[in-house]
Amino acid sequence: MGVYCGRWSVVVVRPEAGLVFALDDRCKHRQVPLSRGMVSGTFIRCLLWAMRS
Repeated sequence: MGVYCGRWSVVVVRPEAGLVFALDDRCKHRQVPLSRGMVSGTFIRCLLWAMRS
């Protein structure tokens, strides 16, 4: 889920197992919003690259 924390856009992730965590809502390669990606296990995968964050 993408949310704003002040002026920063963050993605909040609730994996199947483990703790909820938050990251910058952008892929480090192409700046695509991670909130548009998919949760896979304990990772979130970028929509374009399928990279794990």
